Amino acid sequence: MPDNKEPPDSQILELTSFPVISLYKYNRLITLPGSIYKFKIPKKKFLKSIFQVYKSQPNFRKNLVLKKISIEGSSSNDDVSVISSSTMCNLLSFDHNYRIKGSNNKEELPLYMILIPNFLSPSIIDTTNNNASNANWFSGSVCEIVGCVIKDEDLVVSFKSIARSRVQINSALNFNDSLVHSDKTLIDIGAKNQNDENLKYLPGFLNDLHTIDLRITKFCANFKKSLNGKNHNDSLYLLSPLCNILYIDFTRPQFVKFWGLVLKYKDESYSKKNLSSVLEVIDLIITRLPTTQTQKYLMLQAFNINEKWATFHKIVGEDFVHTLQNIMDAVKYVETTYREKLTRLEKTRLIASQLKGLKICLDDVKGISHNAKPVRLVKFTTNSTNTSNNYNTRNPEKEEEENDDNDDNANDADNELHKFMKNVDRLGIHPDGIKLLQKDYRRLKRMNPQTAEYNQLRNYFDIIMDIPFGTNYYDSKVSGAKYELKFNLNKYKRQLDAAHYGLNQVKRRILEYLCIYQLTGNDKTSKHDETRPVILLLDGPPGVGKTSIGKSIANILGRKFQRISLGGIYNESEIRGHRRTYVGSMNGLIVNALRKSNCMNPVILLDEVDKVLSRKSGRGSSNVGSNGDPSAALLEVLDPEQNNSFIDHYVGFPIDLSQIVFICTSNDMHEIPAPLLDRMEVIELSGYTFDEKRNIGEKFLLPKQIKLNGLHRLNCKNGCTDNRAYVKLDCGSWEMLIYNYTREAGVRNLERKLATIVRYIIFQELVDNTQTSTKINKTVTITPKRLVQILGEPENINFLNQLVTKYDKNNGELLGVVNGLSYNNDGSGSVLVFEIVKTGENEGESGPTIFTTGNLGSILQESIDVGNSLIQSLLYNKSIPMEPFGSNYLNSKFHLHVPEGAISKDGPSAGMCITLGLLSHLLKKKVDRKICMTGEITLTGKILPIGGLKEKLYGASVNKMKIVMVPIDNKNDLKNLCRDNDWCAGTDILELQLIKKNLELDVFYISTIYDAIGIVWGKDIQIVTTGDNPIPKFTHIRPDSVTDNVSLL
Repeated sequence: MPDNKEPPDSQILELTSFPVISLYKYNRLITLPGSIYKFKIPKKKFLKSIFQVYKSQPNFRKNLVLKKISIEGSSSNDDVSVISSSTMCNLLSFDHNYRIKGSNNKEELPLYMILIPNFLSPSIIDTTNNNASNANWFSGSVCEIVGCVIKDEDLVVSFKSIARSRVQINSALNFNDSLVHSDKTLIDIGAKNQNDENLKYLPGFLNDLHTIDLRITKFCANFKKSLNGKNHNDSLYLLSPLCNILYIDFTRPQFVKFWGLVLKYKDESYSKKNLSSVLEVIDLIITRLPTTQTQKYLMLQAFNINEKWATFHKIVGEDFVHTLQNIMDAVKYVETTYREKLTRLEKTRLIASQLKGLKICLDDVKGISHNAKPVRLVKFTTNSTNTSNNYNTRNPEKEEEENDDNDDNANDADNELHKFMKNVDRLGIHPDGIKLLQKDYRRLKRMNPQTAEYNQLRNYFDIIMDIPFGTNYYDSKVSGAKYELKFNLNKYKRQLDAAHYGLNQVKRRILEYLCIYQLTGNDKTSKHDETRPVILLLDGPPGVGKTSIGKSIANILGRKFQRISLGGIYNESEIRGHRRTYVGSMNGLIVNALRKSNCMNPVILLDEVDKVLSRKSGRGSSNVGSNGDPSAALLEVLDPEQNNSFIDHYVGFPIDLSQIVFICTSNDMHEIPAPLLDRMEVIELSGYTFDEKRNIGEKFLLPKQIKLNGLHRLNCKNGCTDNRAYVKLDCGSWEMLIYNYTREAGVRNLERKLATIVRYIIFQELVDNTQTSTKINKTVTITPKRLVQILGEPENINFLNQLVTKYDKNNGELLGVVNGLSYNNDGSGSVLVFEIVKTGENEGESGPTIFTTGNLGSILQESIDVGNSLIQSLLYNKSIPMEPFGSNYLNSKFHLHVPEGAISKDGPSAGMCITLGLLSHLLKKKVDRKICMTGEITLTGKILPIGGLKEKLYGASVNKMKIVMVPIDNKNDLKNLCRDNDWCAGTDILELQLIKKNLELDVFYISTIYDAIGIVWGKDIQIVTTGDNPIPKFTHIRPDSVTDNVSLL
């Protein structure tokens, strides 16, 4: 708006040419100083007309906003104005005279321009006369562009208003969002005696601030009273839209926080200390309070201090206060009129008018147009070739049909529902489902849309339309020709090798499955009876890659992937859905996965299937009676003979799940009910070995963490693209990291530790070291000593190995101390030390008393009893001489302890170990600390097979054992171990030699306890077996020179 009086020059910076722009088309905000304003502007126009002008100047090339924006499609011939040298000098002069804390960087010149808000229509402004004498003054503000975000075809530009300005323009200002240059520019930069002037107006400011606060507080209190009141007289504030809007404005968290800061100025002493900022505060108050555009523009025109204070007092101290008071008086008038003058009929009409207005507002929130007639279901035609089944997408096209006069007035939702029902027999829906849907559709058309039952049934149809009946998805890039098996097989193998290291047997089994499925299941022309995919169960400890294998199978097959977490589910309805009779009922997880994938043939991963709370596990048994058994609900889902007619309780009719590829995962398949486990083919994934973990860490995890934490951006090692070149761990560091800092079957903790190492390197090398540049040109090598500095001292997770070493450092082997092997809950194996000491003697030969500690289970306790009974049997049959061994043993008291008592221990595989520990006391013979063993024992001395042998052997290797005794019936497990690790090239497997070569362990097969005695004490004890007596005799026993009571320390 023209403002033909020139401002006073006591507090202004007078310049000539300055960039000026008007954005009245996009946002008619009044940009008072002190705030940031956002304008949504067409990208193509603004990039060329504004940013290109600034980017062409060398002074602005370091500006951060311009650096982040690429300007395309411009050339030197484009009709774009250029910043002249005089304008550039004025920009630098303003930047020099008006320094803003934090924005005037030495290397960066901000993007300054004057923004004219154009509160009035441009037709009022006389821009046709180019005569300088008739030039107009325009009020505006100097703004800095502080941010720019690109959204599709628009730019959201953030302007920070800095100072008031007035510009004189002789040329025509067309207000077409183009940049022009002023002929004369006046900028308010603040007077030197500003504080003295402010001090004069301070009492009036404090009075106005006090009055405003009282009015706002009183208004909010009255409105809250209306919200909480039960009397109709107290609720009249709620009938006024203006009162509602003002209350929303006054209670917004941003306004409450801002007003709390403003109220500090009510304290006169505080205001006097901050006189320099009072003028900024009054601009912010005008901006934040619900004032009109006219009032804001008047405040923007106020140039000197006197005008600012007078305008502030007029707008806030008088007009705004009077407005709030008038609103409260109007509410009182309505209250009086409503209570005393209106009849019952007039009150009813008043309420009806209010309800009609509320309905319009509600429809606006819901997006319902009011140009159409009242909603009712009508019929529409549809294209029979439509196979997209995207029922969530609204279709605005409206097609006519015979005998239907109201087609143009039906909304999109009804149109889609009608089209769905018209094609319902072509979507592959079960015949029972078609009958049910047609019946419910006829019932829906007869219902009143205002009833709750109508909304419930309408929600049901929305969910049914979301189910992609008849739609199968095949990725054209993946699903090639049916008979290209050799090429596809190689591609599958490469994809699995790239995503998973090791797991050779698992990947081979998955490739077998995929080959068969390529022949049958992935053939779009196959019939249901020919394509019944196997349900796979990936069983293994956490972190070994079960979920990622499921994703890889989906990628290889070219299917969409959906994951369903079953952990903690205790309600059958989570699987089958709730019946429609219940309030808030919904479909089950299986149908929900189909809706998300938008196809009927996805790969669905049922994660943690062993964590389902069922009757078998006993977990959540109190809820089983009322909520059903969710594991039983999975029986139909995972049975290829039944899942072609799976019924979800909410859907109410059979759904074909036969095209879905189901993959299940579990940590302990023994927790899965037997009928459910019988429907799945189990693929066991064991824990990773040290070599596998190291390769995974070097090739996958460490480069991944380097990229995620940004080290590759800061490291400029000769332009290297291999992230592994930035950080290197030597052999000792890898061994220490895997053995001492992580104890797991998978690699999740290993990845966390590697992330900690990378973050430490970034901090240490780039932030803390201020003497070097922000680039590093060397490979950072992590040694064991530095690893301790980064991760701290390792936790005592390898305690048992330290315990065995401790025995050796003190007294060598100890009597009654034997090394067993254990399979841990985390999927790893380790050495388990059994300590047996003699603590006293019993009266008479009543048999040894064995006291146990170490959190031992009942099965382990039975192994102790079996071993003790076996030894007593040997004494009774005189296989071992009663004198001098038997009498000393039978009247002894023993204490058996297994270290790490906080960890529960159970299982039968320690029977051989416990028996040898008791024999150690009986025969006065020590067991070599480098020998460990595993095997269940019987009363006749036979050694039975055990499980987890692979992990136990790795645990023995980690703990530096030399000899391992295993049951002879576990021979096939050792051969499979060699095959899984590709240690054997041919069919002839020499498993003992291969294990010796790769794990540095001498493995001995044991069939009876006597074989174990021969290996442990073969030089000092002779075992003689006669034909008449199957129990062998022990002869030439040479005891060690030790005492029974030894110190374990």
